[in-house]
Amino acid sequence: MNPKRVISGRSGRAGWRFRFTDPATRERTKRTFWFSEKREAEKAFKIHLEEREAKRLGLPDFAGWRMKYGDLVKSFLAEGQIASDKRRAALRYSLEKNFLGVKVGSELGDIGKLTSRCRRLLATTKDVFIRKHIQQPTKQLSRWAASVGLLPYDPLSLWKLIPRTSRARTRRAFTPNEIRAIFSAADDIDDFLGRSSSARLVLTTVLLTGNRPSAIYAANVEDIKEDRLALPPGHGCKKNGAATLPVEFIAQLESDIARRKAKRADPLLLSPKGHRVDLLNMNDDFKRYMALAFVKLEWPKGEQVTETIDPMDVEYFLSFAKHRGVDGVPSRDPEKIKQRAEYQQRVTALANKISESVRARLKGTDLYCLRKTHISWARRLVNPDSVKAQVGHSPRGIEEIHYLDLVNPGESSQAVWDVLQQKRSLVGKKQDNASDGQILVPNVVPSENSKLTSGKSTRQKSPEVVAVSSVENGGGYRDRTGDLQTASLTLSQLS
Repeated sequence: MNPKRVISGRSGRAGWRFRFTDPATRERTKRTFWFSEKREAEKAFKIHLEEREAKRLGLPDFAGWRMKYGDLVKSFLAEGQIASDKRRAALRYSLEKNFLGVKVGSELGDIGKLTSRCRRLLATTKDVFIRKHIQQPTKQLSRWAASVGLLPYDPLSLWKLIPRTSRARTRRAFTPNEIRAIFSAADDIDDFLGRSSSARLVLTTVLLTGNRPSAIYAANVEDIKEDRLALPPGHGCKKNGAATLPVEFIAQLESDIARRKAKRADPLLLSPKGHRVDLLNMNDDFKRYMALAFVKLEWPKGEQVTETIDPMDVEYFLSFAKHRGVDGVPSRDPEKIKQRAEYQQRVTALANKISESVRARLKGTDLYCLRKTHISWARRLVNPDSVKAQVGHSPRGIEEIHYLDLVNPGESSQAVWDVLQQKRSLVGKKQDNASDGQILVPNVVPSENSKLTSGKSTRQKSPEVVAVSSVENGGGYRDRTGDLQTASLTLSQLS
């Protein structure tokens, strides 16, 4: 084969142009290699022919090494099997930002240079961000390129994430007393805000199913079956479980559906605004429920001064670092103004006294902890395989995958329900004498007629048994703005 020597009119470089039949397309074409020496150009042409022959045979080639990084990312986002649109958007942000400055695919093979760039970023970026938003997306891109044959192998399979200096955030499971207090606090806040839908129903469904909150919120009325919620399979490795429910609780769900005359295609669970539950809003609400519950659990006992303080005022001060306002026009009476100032001082003093213990309870908690609570409770009481089937954990090993049968996921949800109803303890002992509809709240509980305005509520000092009831009356909700009824939670002093 006789190549033709050519000179580039743009750069003045000398090269050699080859005319040949492409093995992959069987068409006549040409290709120029910009080497001044003919021998070097012939070597490059030989490698190119081998790559085109590999393409014809369906073997991995080296085309991905020469692809521009932007084209590689674009192909990955369009063709890659990504679990969800949310994950796709996160990958698009991380990869298109190109924090490592990669220009072509071949640079993915230089692990040393990529690691050096990551270490330079430590001067201005946290190591957690580099691991999660730079290294992991880049490794996923490289793994996909190798799986579809753009790269002959995965060059980043052995790339180690940079060491993490901070401790990874871990969630904890709630105790039965904490769960009951949180659900009671949800009733108190929903009642105070006049909400028409019960948060207790939503939270109990998440706890009993043990599945991810987002999957439960997406369920419709028609998804209720005889003893479970029929959830979709899930996305990627995020599988949904059997999501069984005790018969007693399904009766509560059906009663709520009948009360609001819901249709089959309507949401199974409603937000306080009457629409499908929003994940962000419920996360914020749950922080409020936890804060109020833990304030009550840490309430000082035997102190007379606490009898005149509303737990909601203490929770609000701890959550927002300010005192709750008053309804209507502020008073101009000097005596009332003085009384309110003294009341706020007592609230501040009490909040400061219990803030450390409340903060300790709040550490490592959020709405997702209900899933961990289900697993932690159920695994102490029933067959672990039943728990796996209930919550959607994948079986491990040949025995679990192919030979395990007769597993009843309903045992998991029933065990959690029994603990919640005080029929069973976490050591497996039955408690037949417990009242199904009552819980013990060892703190100060506002009286039924209390409107929770400053200084005017009647309160009780000693622990009392509080009836578990759903909220049926009420009105509005909030958006993500500023006061007690319309505030997005920051938990400024407790997060």
